[in-house]
Amino acid sequence: MDTYTIQEIEVDKLLLDVRNPRHNILEKQSETLAEIMLNQRGKLLKLAKDIVDFGINPSDLNIVIPTKIDSGKFVVLEGNRRLAAIQLLCDPNLAALGYNTKNSNAFKLHSERYKKSPIDRLRCVVFGQRDDANHWIELRHTGENEGRGVVGWGAKEKARFNELLGKHSSALQVLEFVRRNSNLSGEEKAALKTPNLTSIQRLVGDPDVRESLGIDITDGYVTTNLPPEEIINGLTKLVMDIATQRKSVDDIRHKANRADYIYEFTEECLPDTNATPVETWKIQSQTSPVKPRVLPSGMISIAAAGKKSVPLSTSRLTLIPSSCVLKIKNAIRINKIYKELRGLEVKGFENACAITFRVFLELSVENYARAKNIICHEKDSLVNKIDKVAKYMESNKLMSKDELKPIRVACSTPDNLVSTHTLNAYVHNPNLSPKADNLKLTWDDFEKYFKTMWS
Repeated sequence: MDTYTIQEIEVDKLLLDVRNPRHNILEKQSETLAEIMLNQRGKLLKLAKDIVDFGINPSDLNIVIPTKIDSGKFVVLEGNRRLAAIQLLCDPNLAALGYNTKNSNAFKLHSERYKKSPIDRLRCVVFGQRDDANHWIELRHTGENEGRGVVGWGAKEKARFNELLGKHSSALQVLEFVRRNSNLSGEEKAALKTPNLTSIQRLVGDPDVRESLGIDITDGYVTTNLPPEEIINGLTKLVMDIATQRKSVDDIRHKANRADYIYEFTEECLPDTNATPVETWKIQSQTSPVKPRVLPSGMISIAAAGKKSVPLSTSRLTLIPSSCVLKIKNAIRINKIYKELRGLEVKGFENACAITFRVFLELSVENYARAKNIICHEKDSLVNKIDKVAKYMESNKLMSKDELKPIRVACSTPDNLVSTHTLNAYVHNPNLSPKADNLKLTWDDFEKYFKTMWS
């Protein structure tokens, strides 16, 4: 075993390591300091401020060896950033070697505070030679090393530590609410041991997601003014989608992605909009199992893991079912129309839905025809364009003849929504009113067709 001693050494007797792995081998102390500043940039400034605010971390000792040239001085093998920060605090003019005026001035401000209570000595582990210290330096900087090195905290450990400090993690509160209160299987509970808390936080941190799920954040706590049975299904689905990797980071990275994700939630996964509010409460206070609210007739109950149920086709509120997600790219207006249709309730807005549906259908067909070089003439009716696209899909084995049958029946039936007569009548005939259920059923007939166009 290598021998060492622990000593308190004066700061002015400590030298930066010109052979520090953070940079190439150098010759002079001034070059080494400049290289550390160049390499660390703002990190060194933050370290300097932390030293001024809190002092040197007592759990991290410098590792040093005596120099062979300057008697009484020591080379710092571990702790060069700390020593560099202290040197700059002692003489902030040195910051001009590697920083712009703004950061140099910041060092000067920190230096004024530092000099009121400077650090004269540092506790150091003194080895006889570099080779004796290499094992410990390697463990310090090369990861966990199967448990022999520093084992870092994951997102869950960090969140729990922050809880101890009074810094409440929204993601951890939601995770624990689901873990304690949902009726989960053993496999599902196992998935909750290593969820991506960052992804859960990204979702919970989105105000639109919170509004949809009936929760809010107040003073760091996840709160709600709904009964627990109203929020359990939605939060369970969210957590389990992330924990089981049904949703990846890329699936919810941007706000538009998160909006699309929430659209996937079926009615039983979302709070009842007619639910009677209760006094606002913190979800972490709920510690007993929660039974989800009784679902409307015609619904199939979701599994505790958040799996989507399949509603009767006409029981949904919107034209497009929440389970239908189209990835519409490079077609901004069509995508906006699609999202408007997803959020627009059919009942009470039948005319708006019918006309917008017609526009969405025609623009989608024309966009697909252009992309696949399907020849459509200017005078072609919408029915003809739909049929040409259908033939292309069948010949390229994108949809089978049976799958395309609803499309061809719709196109050949004069009174169907997609017939020229009916579509024009919705726009021009004051005596013809579209029916909500008929519009939903028509979408169901065309859904596979749309998914193929936008796949």
